[in-house]
Parts: sequence; structure tokens; C-alpha cells
Amino acid sequence: MSDMRPVSYERLLRLAHQRAIDGKGGLAASIAKMCLDSRAELTAQELELTYAILRQLIDKVEIEIRRYIADYLAERTDVPDDLIDFLSNDTINVAYPILVHSRQLDDVRLVKIIHNQARSHHMAIAERDGLSELVSAALVDTDDNEVAAQLTKNYSAKISRQSLDQLVERSIDDENLQAGIARRRDLPDDLARRMYIWVGESLRNHISQQFDIDPELVNAAVSHAVKKGHEGPDFEQLRESLNDDEPELQEGTGRSIGDSLVQALINEGKEGFMYAFSGATGLNMTATRSIFDMTNLETIAIACKAIGFGRTHFGRLLQELLGAKFRQYNAKGLFDKALAYFDKVDKDNAGGILQSWKTLPQEKWKKS
Repeated sequence: MSDMRPVSYERLLRLAHQRAIDGKGGLAASIAKMCLDSRAELTAQELELTYAILRQLIDKVEIEIRRYIADYLAERTDVPDDLIDFLSNDTINVAYPILVHSRQLDDVRLVKIIHNQARSHHMAIAERDGLSELVSAALVDTDDNEVAAQLTKNYSAKISRQSLDQLVERSIDDENLQAGIARRRDLPDDLARRMYIWVGESLRNHISQQFDIDPELVNAAVSHAVKKGHEGPDFEQLRESLNDDEPELQEGTGRSIGDSLVQALINEGKEGFMYAFSGATGLNMTATRSIFDMTNLETIAIACKAIGFGRTHFGRLLQELLGAKFRQYNAKGLFDKALAYFDKVDKDNAGGILQSWKTLPQEKWKKS
């Protein structure tokens, strides 16, 4: 019997040539089923011949047959590289099982596929078990939020801090992406706190339960009713007198609050500005100095949005505060990032957060 097996395979190879000429894929499917079934016991020579047949047929048979073959090959670890490369770059109906399951696709090959193929291939790769940070970063860099959402819901995927930071920024307008990020256990606490400002009620509850979120720092942003209950008359009068689109002038000054505070910074320096800001908001100086220590532009954005700064005055304020560092921040995109954050922060939420800051003990600001 063993003497006949090589002859049988040579006959299959001849038939494969004939079927290829006839444009039929039945033989390719039969060979895949017969020879690549997990129960098949093939010698090295037989396996080599099997792959030789498939290699000659694979680009000539219809999609259904290629998918049938891909389903078999996806679970194997001995497939020739050229076959794996062909199938993984085929139409997604064929490539899907290879992209999701084949362990022969290493990081280099996966990243190459991401660079050369479109969304459907990216979505399939995002489903793979145990994605590395390198591959996850390549998926994030496609700048496709559907792919990103799929990736964040793959809890076996490793995602670097840098990639998570990018995804958090992109999630501001994308509830589906927000949900995927917020439910990841590897999300750093500081990124969770950042997201807390703009996500909906359900995700806020989840974030507050799963991450180190200081309720004294953010609890007033949870609902309008809580904000109203803590709001003082002086702050209410200030908030109602200011509007981002058409800011009313401060009585007796002819200026908006944003213009007045920017001028205070220009004329009196940072210390004089912080005293003016403290007076306008009711925050103590420890809190004010902590906000404007320039380690977190988003905190400054919240504080400025809360008291009625418009976008233009917020931008001018940052430029003055950054001074010589502005060019460096601008080159890295950090200035535009801060402006985008300012645009997205809800004014009522910002006002509520400012109120909670007023009640935060000074020692907590010193630790932050």
C-alpha cells in the first residue's frame, strides 16, 4: 500500500493540471478535505505534493472554493508562506479565517497587510487573539474609528499607553469607541478620568466603579441637578452673564471675562493673573496654582470653559502662559489638541466640576 501512495498523489497532480485548464475547483476542494483534514496522516512528501497542487489551483478557482481551502489552512501551522500570503491578501470572504486564526501570520506580516489592505481586512485582524502592541498600534494608526472600536472590544489585545491616549482623544464624538475603551481593564486611571468629562451617564457610572476616580473631583459633573444644588449665587451670576458665542461685557470694564483675564496675565504676570482668576472663580490659590502649573492643559480648558471663556481667548491665554514653549507645543500638536478639548467640553459639566474643586481640601491639590 505504501508503494502505491506516491503514485496516487502523482495522479492527483495530473488531474489538478487538467481541472485547472477546465476552470473547475472541485478537485482543489476535494484535496483540501481529504489531505488536510486533521485526521489525515500524510508523509512529508504527500503533504508537499498536496500543497503543490493547491498552489497551482488556488488562483484559478472560484471564491467559494478558495474560502473552503482557507478554512482548512487557517488551523494549520505548516502551510507554505506563499499560500498564506496569497490567501491573507485575497478578498475578505476568502481571507477572513486566515486573518483571524492563522498563527503563521507574525507581527511583520500582519502590519504589512494592514498597510496594504483596506478596512475589511483591518476589522478581521482586530479580532485576533493576543494581538501585540505593535499590531494594535498599526490598527490605531489607520485612523478608522470602526476598526479602533473593534480593537478595543478585543480584550486579549495588548494596546500601548500611547495608542490608548490616541483612542481616548478620538472617542470624544464616538460613543461606540467610548464604550470599548471604558470597558478595558488596561485603561490607565488618568485616561479614564479624562473620558469621564464627556461620556454619557451609563459609562460615567461604569468608570466611577472600575477606576480610581475621586468623587470629590468630578461628582458634580454627573448631572445637572447635582450641579444646581451646589452652585453658589456669585458663580451663577457670573455664568449667566457670559456666553461663548456672544460674551457679555463685565459691568464697568467693557470687557468679557476672557479678555479681562488675558489682559491681567499680560499686564501683571502669571502671579497677578492667578490672583485675578482665583477672585473670579472663588477657587483658593492652592487650587489655582495647581490648575495653572501647565502639566495638564485639559484642566485649564475645563476651568476656562466653566467661567465663560470663548475659544479665541482660551487660545490667547494658552499662548501667553506657554511663552517660549508655545512653538514646541504647537509643533507637537498639543496646542490644537487643547483647543479641540476645550471645544468638546460641555460648559455645564465644566461649571459643575469647578464647583467640586472649590470644596476639595487643599492637601489634595498639593498631592496632584
